[in-house]
Amino acid sequence: MNGMFLGRIVFVAAMVVSFGCGREGDATYPPGSGQGVIDPVAVKVLRMLSLPDLNGSQQAMAQWNGKILVINYWASWCAPCKEEMPVFSRLSDKYGSNGVQFVGISIDSPDKVRQFQKDSPVTYPLLLGSMDTMQAVSGLGNPMQGLPFTVILDRQGEVHSTKLGRFSEAVLDQRLQGLIKS
Repeated sequence: MNGMFLGRIVFVAAMVVSFGCGREGDATYPPGSGQGVIDPVAVKVLRMLSLPDLNGSQQAMAQWNGKILVINYWASWCAPCKEEMPVFSRLSDKYGSNGVQFVGISIDSPDKVRQFQKDSPVTYPLLLGSMDTMQAVSGLGNPMQGLPFTVILDRQGEVHSTKLGRFSEAVLDQRLQGLIKS
């Protein structure tokens, strides 16, 4: 692992600790709320993103166009990230037939993500990002690049809301129900 990559991981870990990203608070932020500026270019880049899955096959976000997309940035060393993933699996199973797609984007090494999936299986795709992928979240309302970070896109591909920190199951469930009905 090169020094720059390790330095970025240490920086992101420090942000997790410093900003209390493990708190389960229910605050989510719609675009324009002042809690994080959403750059339309960053949203477009996210929608055009293609990342490898655990088998090395490229998975394009565009394959889920027309669905409600819950994109979660996480890492295996991030305790709050791992704590919310069973919630995401349950809600993925519950709402998958209603056009809701969860996707996890990890900034870990492929081996660590494979081991996590083996130890704690999730029911939605896990993709392998990079520090460049993580830098892109700045334009999605997460300038500190903290984890976990979740972006919810509506069926039109517009940012519905973002959440820095662990998502509460009740809040996310309610949010998804509202999007499904709209």
